[in-house]
Amino acid sequence: MKHRWGRIVLAWALVLALLSTGAAVPGTVQAADPPAGYVLSYFGGVPYDDSLHLAYSTDGLNWTALNGNQPVFRPAIGTKHMRDPYVGRKQDGTFVLLGTDNWNSEYIMVYDSADLIRWTNGRLVRMNTNAMHTWAPEFFWDAAKGQYGIIWSGNTDRNRTYVNYTSDFKTVTAPSVYYDPGYDVIDSHIHPWNGTNYLFFKDERSTGTTPKSILAARSASLTPGSFSVYTGAITETGTEGPFVIKSRSENRWYLYADYYSRGGVFGAWTTTDLASGAWTKLASGTFTLPAGVRHATAFEVSQSELDRLKAAKWGPYRLQSHNYPDRYIRHSGETMRIDANVAPLEDSQYRIVPGLADPKAVSFESVNQPGTYLRHYNYVLKQQANDGSAAFKGDATFTMTAGLADGAKVSLRSYNYPDRYIRHYNYELVLQPVTTATDKADATFSLVYP
Repeated sequence: MKHRWGRIVLAWALVLALLSTGAAVPGTVQAADPPAGYVLSYFGGVPYDDSLHLAYSTDGLNWTALNGNQPVFRPAIGTKHMRDPYVGRKQDGTFVLLGTDNWNSEYIMVYDSADLIRWTNGRLVRMNTNAMHTWAPEFFWDAAKGQYGIIWSGNTDRNRTYVNYTSDFKTVTAPSVYYDPGYDVIDSHIHPWNGTNYLFFKDERSTGTTPKSILAARSASLTPGSFSVYTGAITETGTEGPFVIKSRSENRWYLYADYYSRGGVFGAWTTTDLASGAWTKLASGTFTLPAGVRHATAFEVSQSELDRLKAAKWGPYRLQSHNYPDRYIRHSGETMRIDANVAPLEDSQYRIVPGLADPKAVSFESVNQPGTYLRHYNYVLKQQANDGSAAFKGDATFTMTAGLADGAKVSLRSYNYPDRYIRHYNYELVLQPVTTATDKADATFSLVYP
């Protein structure tokens, strides 16, 4: 189900606030403004991180990471490792975040938010007392029951999909089996459409013609035990964590699935007829996701919600030297160095924002000198005010990659000189090609909270 990025890489789920038929998807309500795009929730990123990450898209195919592909929220409860994060909209328009508490917990992580930026009321909710893992939680609104159903993957003799019902995401009913085709299944995801509920899941068996792939079942109701498989393998072997969204511009759906052994690589499939069960794989390059995305899901948002997320400033972060861990990148006037005992601390704090020259890359804005950015000039790094020029934007934009000396950390490749990386030399920051082991160590950093 969940495997580390690369090892070394946002469960989460679908929320469609308004369907073209005008019927709201269970578990969601229409946003105050007309829907304008989607937000992707996932864990992973670069470097790999068990926290909440977000990205956005207006077409459902091309996704731009928020906060420079860094976590927008880190849980402080349970194991503090949130996997499979799922965001859903409640009937009152606010949001709930569910997450797997690392690997083997009977509990899930739960947080509340009114704006997708501030997450509060963190709590662990116990889903079973049978020592089962509680993987990939998602929820839906069951109008017939007047409650939310939380589905998740658990195992006794084998894996099944279970459900607990709740009104407040604080207390839940005892678990019952929700979906069990007679063999191991995990990562169930529900997509209602036109009076039918479609359930996409991972066939967890290791045998058969297409093991470890995504199949679909369907039901006219949301009643446990009512779903029947109606497709063969939709995806290839080695996929998990499916989610489905509908195109906002045409009668078309997209199914995404995580190639879990490839470290943050997704595939996408499309259909114009959900009932047929026939899906076509999209060619590489026809869709894009942020690097390192793991077990993602998506939900629909309004224009005002999307604008608020794009304008949000998460962080701040510090960049810690890999080979001089007592030293951090800091500005001193316009000069950029790695120093120990930085004072004031804010000289070493940065907000990671979408790249000034390319929103799929990143730029680093000073916390105590807002409007100034880390940029290179004649291959020397400086802290300077954004003059709005194309040259400045290119100089202040970097691609965040896995650390050259340690894949769990980061390296920063120049956007306009992609053969060069930020590295320190005599404690000052320069932009140079990186070839030797020493170069790679000098060009590797940890992103840390203050």
